[in-house]
Amino acid sequence: MTSEQQARAPSSSTPPLSGASSAVAVESGAKLRDRPIDPRFAACEAQHHAAVQRRAQELSASQKAEDLVSSVVLSQSLNSDFLLGKTRPEYLQALATATRLGPDNELGAWMYAVYCRNDKRCDASAAVARLIALEPNNLAPRLLAIDVAERGSDKRRARALLRQASVTRYVDFRMGDFAQRQVSALSPLPQMPACGAASAAIAEHYQLTRPGTVRDVVLMNAKRTALFWFLAQQNELLEMCPHDRLWTPDDGCRHAFEILATSDMWIPRQMALMVLSTNARTTAERDRWRAQQRELDWLSHAGGPLRDSIPFDVIWEQGEIAPVIALLRSQGRWPAPQDWQPPAEGQP
Repeated sequence: MTSEQQARAPSSSTPPLSGASSAVAVESGAKLRDRPIDPRFAACEAQHHAAVQRRAQELSASQKAEDLVSSVVLSQSLNSDFLLGKTRPEYLQALATATRLGPDNELGAWMYAVYCRNDKRCDASAAVARLIALEPNNLAPRLLAIDVAERGSDKRRARALLRQASVTRYVDFRMGDFAQRQVSALSPLPQMPACGAASAAIAEHYQLTRPGTVRDVVLMNAKRTALFWFLAQQNELLEMCPHDRLWTPDDGCRHAFEILATSDMWIPRQMALMVLSTNARTTAERDRWRAQQRELDWLSHAGGPLRDSIPFDVIWEQGEIAPVIALLRSQGRWPAPQDWQPPAEGQP
């Protein structure tokens, strides 16, 4: 993220998820894996994995920070170790070297802090402090620091970090940057003849309404890996700030959730608005959060069917919400009609 982006009002995010949300995502992934796979798609996917492995090995021999970060992004896309809380020593070493060679490399600092958190031999507090120094206005590194403190059973430190987070202005967990790096690290696309011969199988596997391409395979894998990256960064905010207990003015809870409520991702904004509505101090405040919730409900109701038409790279660049608003506005359907109310649960 550029300095100009950092100076803007609160923006994109990836907030705390509940264990249930993680379980649902993992279960969904398992169901996709259990589905019968067309042999043509399997051949294409095998060539894709081999190409990823070759490119990762080439980049790992580099002495450039960007290349070393890209090598880890590609390598870990072939497994889900970090989602399971595991750290491969070779990844951690590559990222440590990358942060030394490129101390201002923000994605490298992010990845190093996340991986370091999962390895007891690594000084995670120092890694997160370096990340906070790079992005002082970003809430997300502060949440990661809180998670590190909680893992070390240092609740006093965790509370202090939450109070210090009151200086933040936006939240960005780098999901889009992570996905874009995975795609750009494979550019130009390597030759994958099996994918060229599996256009229909690719389309069927990914439920596309047009013939599938090699780029679809690359993009869909980046999307899946970025989701795992997102899930691997859960934090303790919901436990520290229960929505059914009134927060104190200086505990940092309200500020953190107000930042999350500006997220350009569906899950964090939905979660934050629900918590803020429950913990509102006045009727006027509750009405304000509920009005924002109604806007989000309209986005889901009217814009949900449009989301599949938005290219992944647009979502990774702009977030999940802004492109849908732009589409609805172009159709004269934004904002929501004044008399519209969300349908009752279970109703279309």
